[in-house]
Formats: sequence, structure tokens, C-alpha cells
Amino acid sequence: MSYAGGDLNLSTIPESWCDASDLSDAIVLQQCAKNIIYTFVNSNAMAGEIDHYNTATWVILLYVADALVAVGIAVWGFFAVRKALKSE
Repeated sequence: MSYAGGDLNLSTIPESWCDASDLSDAIVLQQCAKNIIYTFVNSNAMAGEIDHYNTATWVILLYVADALVAVGIAVWGFFAVRKALKSE
């Protein structure tokens, strides 16, 4: 499968298919490793490590909405506890 471009199947094959003395197997393994690393490095998994990366607008809005909800729950909880203590 690696000869056909199935790079991600390298870890799921139970037996060793590569021959250490075969140069073509070594070249295919090297190309598979290069493809996997290239894909990972150029994905958003590395976005925090790359200069000039701008966070998407929807992510910023989601953070703001989460913060507003958290503040709203905290304020509501404060007044609910205050009301419960006053009624005793």
C-alpha cells in the first residue's frame, strides 16, 4: 500500500513488509515519512508556532461568547446566593 501512496497505513501493518537490503523499500519508506511530516507541519496543528498566523474571526467570537456566558453565570450565581442569604 505504501507503494501506492497509502502513507498513513505504516503503523497498522502487523508484519514487516520492508526488506532492509532493498533500496526501493527504503526510498518508499523515506517518501512516506516525508509526506506524513510535511502534512503535519503545514497543517493548523502547527499554526501557533508559525509567525503571522491570524486566528479565525469565528474563533475569537466564540471565545468572547464563552467569556460573556461565564460572567453572566457568575453574576447570576452571586445574586442567587445573596437572595438566599437575605431570605433566611
